[in-house]
Amino acid sequence: MKHLLNILLDEGYEVWRSSIIFPDQNSNSKTQNEYILKNKEKFNVIFTKGNDKKGNFFFKDDTNFSDFSTMRVGGMCVYFIKDNDFEKKIIWGLYEGSKPPTLIHPKLNIEYKRIDCNNKIEYLDGYRQDAIEKVLSKENHKFIFDNLYTNYLFKYDEIKNPTV
Repeated sequence: MKHLLNILLDEGYEVWRSSIIFPDQNSNSKTQNEYILKNKEKFNVIFTKGNDKKGNFFFKDDTNFSDFSTMRVGGMCVYFIKDNDFEKKIIWGLYEGSKPPTLIHPKLNIEYKRIDCNNKIEYLDGYRQDAIEKVLSKENHKFIFDNLYTNYLFKYDEIKNPTV
């Protein structure tokens, strides 16, 4: 099965990262932002608010898009953008602590019922990473891609004859 990220690239999506620059920024982030802004053409910088002294911007990242780190500017997630349409962005990155990167946006319509660690019935939706991971592990990623902006309901019930 082809992974969702590869499908996005095949469909013409480009990888972008987002950053913010402000006067009291730590020196490491400030240095990274200055490098990106000095090479605006290389990184195809687009400001969404403000300017190069104080503002938010996107920049293209042609490096390893699976590199997630709080030590790098824009390192928490990547934006998959097609035809410079930032309204229909797909965001992949770090979402919940101590868990791998995952789909952050758009939120999938998920109903996931399971037994939690205390043997109680737990209901998860598309805002919980465990539910998102369930969809990514069970469904064909092309099917997920085709339903990113639909109301399709991904429904899972792992409770057979609950005793709770």
